[in-house]
Amino acid sequence: MNVTAVMIMLQHRHGAAAIAVYFLARTAAPYLFSRPVVSAMPPRLIGSAWASSQATLALLMLGLALFNQNDALLVILLAVAGVLQSATAAWLMHIAEVTSQDDRKALITAISTGTSVAIVVGPALGGILSSWGGLLSVFAFDSATFAASLLLVPWSGLPASLRQQAAQWSAAQLLLRALIPVKPHMNAWVWPLAAVWIAFGLFGGLLTAIETPVFATLKGFSPDQIGAAISAYGLGGLVIFLASTLFGFSNGYLSTSAVAVTGVLAWTLGANWLLYPAFFVTGLGFALVNSAARVAFAEVFARSNVQTSEAWAWVNQLSLFTSVTSYLTAWIYFSLGDNLHLISGAVVALGFTCLAFGVLWDVASKQRATTAVTGHVQKAAASEVQ
Repeated sequence: MNVTAVMIMLQHRHGAAAIAVYFLARTAAPYLFSRPVVSAMPPRLIGSAWASSQATLALLMLGLALFNQNDALLVILLAVAGVLQSATAAWLMHIAEVTSQDDRKALITAISTGTSVAIVVGPALGGILSSWGGLLSVFAFDSATFAASLLLVPWSGLPASLRQQAAQWSAAQLLLRALIPVKPHMNAWVWPLAAVWIAFGLFGGLLTAIETPVFATLKGFSPDQIGAAISAYGLGGLVIFLASTLFGFSNGYLSTSAVAVTGVLAWTLGANWLLYPAFFVTGLGFALVNSAARVAFAEVFARSNVQTSEAWAWVNQLSLFTSVTSYLTAWIYFSLGDNLHLISGAVVALGFTCLAFGVLWDVASKQRATTAVTGHVQKAAASEVQ
């Protein structure tokens, strides 16, 4: 929830470049350091580590509620909080896996539902609290939620049979392990798919970096209106989440990026009343693209001689690369100038480029599938003749 409030504050005090730096810190720090933190923790201590991290986050948010005048220190501490939140998310899933059979399904459902609801409610609530009581009310609310989670999650008394010994790594080895690129041995189709994934990542990253400046400067939105608009984006993603969870929906076409491009185009050129539905459509489109890309990666990995976990780690590293690149690009751009119309046009153009990539991928995938079917038919016919 504090993400929206801090974005609005940084836009007001320092402009768009500060928002890009903030997202860069919030993205890079968890990817670089959360994996070493998680790997270093023995499984027998995971429950206690999760609880300690939640308590630390509660105290950290309370401190930021009272002392948030230094913006540079604020960004650094929120980056540290991002590392802890990323680590606790992994530990929470471990806790869910080792709880009793009766509690497991309910806890995992609660985790998934809570995340989806937070995407929708968080930005709007952050904008409203920011308008009402500034960062004090935002961070105080966050502190209370972290403290309350200690009472809701069964983090103590994990089964002893699941407390296997963790691999021993030094801090330096763990950090180096997080930085080393994963190079899975996969078939040639993975490289064009990776290019498509990077293009979409840059599209989404740049959109994230400019959305608050555009809302605040070009559209004249108030903090609560910005929060509501970002919530509309999250609502689009929630629709896809519910469709996949409740009805087994799965999208296999990257050309559905046309939905996201349409939403961004309407957001850039449309009147203010159109911005909420435009951002909903944008969120819907990015959720469809994310689903299609993950389906495509899964199909490629299934035909490759590689460990699935390592392959997905490689995809996550691609995501890190695109996030860092997009936020760094936005920071450099806004440091040199503040022409929001120009960079908005560039984001729209990048969206159409992604759409072209998506269409090409879908056409090539269809041809590959047709070729495979034809080959099986010919082999079957040859076997019958023999």
